Amino acid sequence: MTKMSRISLPIKKINDKTKNWTTLIQVVERTHVNKRKNNSSVLYRRFLFTDEELPITTSLINSRRRSSRAIVRLEKPEFKVGDYDYNWLLVNGTYAEDFMESIPPQFPCHIGLHRFKDLHKFADTENLKSNGRLDFVVGNRALWYTACNKCHETYNVPLDTAIKCRSCQKEAYIEARCRIPIRINDGTGIVNAIAYGEDTEKLIPFNGIQMYTAEQQGKDLIPEIAQAIKGQHITCYIKHYETEYSSQTRAMHKVVKLYTKQELMKPHATVTEQSNTQRTPETSSSK
Repeated sequence: MTKMSRISLPIKKINDKTKNWTTLIQVVERTHVNKRKNNSSVLYRRFLFTDEELPITTSLINSRRRSSRAIVRLEKPEFKVGDYDYNWLLVNGTYAEDFMESIPPQFPCHIGLHRFKDLHKFADTENLKSNGRLDFVVGNRALWYTACNKCHETYNVPLDTAIKCRSCQKEAYIEARCRIPIRINDGTGIVNAIAYGEDTEKLIPFNGIQMYTAEQQGKDLIPEIAQAIKGQHITCYIKHYETEYSSQTRAMHKVVKLYTKQELMKPHATVTEQSNTQRTPETSSSK
């Protein structure tokens, strides 16, 4: 049985040149088990560690362990946490053992607690918050799409088709959902984005099936849609993404969540009263 050195190095002193090291770490966060995109048989899980010299973030669990023989690799800048430049790959040869303590230690970092109704203030930082007035943007795509009625995973199959959804794994059927291009002007600039599903129904007097039916009947709803949207004031979260079109990469924006001025003016209204972030075509995998 291999015995680990009892001399522990702080995280900051461990790099890809360090040999025969051991460290005393505290698990801050552990993700769900994930699958590699290019090989679904390979499973992995991410951990976030801290020690007495390197506070990182708030905690989920607070046991401490000795760890050694992990593979130390340079971290990509966009995934760095704090000023530590490396990540560790824990493999079959990595040693980890519990550090026996009668009283679990406190984290060396401050743990801030917040009320549920205030959590909207800490939305995912990759989603930009925008306030502005709207206009409809005329495009060449249909103003509706087909999706699972349970989780809104996109499907390119006829309406009302019965399916077992590949995403949520539930027995479901295919429904029509709205997809509306909008232009948001906040007074300092303009951004074009696409709103989906229930968010669009806050802006226009039509739902997905009505949009589908109008298209089948050759009825043009664009004038009514443009008139309904024009000048509306909203607050929304927008996410940037890139897509391939005609062998070129295009920068796009989608509305993650949208609130109308009327919603925000309701007494005691908070964003936690709204439904969960909806799945949109660009975030789901179409096959």
